[in-house]
Amino acid sequence: MLGENIRLINAMDKYDLWDFIGPIESKSSTFYPQIDVASDDKNYFVIAEVPGMLKESIKIDLEDNTLTLSGTKTNESADENTTYLSVERSVGKFVRSFKLPEDVDTEKITATMDLGILTVTLPKDEKLNKNKKIDIT
Repeated sequence: MLGENIRLINAMDKYDLWDFIGPIESKSSTFYPQIDVASDDKNYFVIAEVPGMLKESIKIDLEDNTLTLSGTKTNESADENTTYLSVERSVGKFVRSFKLPEDVDTEKITATMDLGILTVTLPKDEKLNKNKKIDIT
């Protein structure tokens, strides 16, 4: 066993370490933010993890009662003179859309971002809630 390991080490000495590791190319590295949807008595919340993104690179739209989050995450630290040995961070464009409940007051929607967490707050308005129980007679 020891002899085999020594032969392997000697064989590897012929090559540079980088020949084994080599630069890793990402074929289709796409950023896809993880999102939680929550609610309490007064609001719905859409909470998105967007680490490393600036709020200026994220767009929030409301159209036809559909909330859409979109943006582009880039690798600002990428340098053409740098050869990466491993790349695990995702970059790319994303679009996430959510159909809103009927009782959202769309005029009062707000968004905040802190430490890579985007929180969209969607206030509930009971007057807008068109859902009701119907008793069978």
